[in-house]
Amino acid sequence: MRENPELPAFRKRSYTAYGERWGDYASIVAHMRAHVLESDTQIASESLRYSTDIPGQALAHRIGSNGFVRLRERARAQLGERFDLRAFHDRVLGCGMLPMSVLAQQVDGWIASQR
Repeated sequence: MRENPELPAFRKRSYTAYGERWGDYASIVAHMRAHVLESDTQIASESLRYSTDIPGQALAHRIGSNGFVRLRERARAQLGERFDLRAFHDRVLGCGMLPMSVLAQQVDGWIASQR
């Protein structure tokens, strides 16, 4: 997000709900295992830390990741075989951090453009 030259400066700020949601969502699509140099034990430890040390943050993670899953499944259902997970991720990350309701509008626009 911070490296995306297409985004204006105000869109490069952190919106906690989006950031926390992406973090938890990424962990369920095996992103961490594929893209960080951490063992399964370290990844599990990080998840445990969120759930015990910072329970409010853990709640934000879970609620938020469910939002990403709902958006992904809505796109998959509407696009069928045209659904491309990489393109979906490019879309949700390319927008920068947004309130989830605005992100849903962005995903709906992306879905329409893929038909």
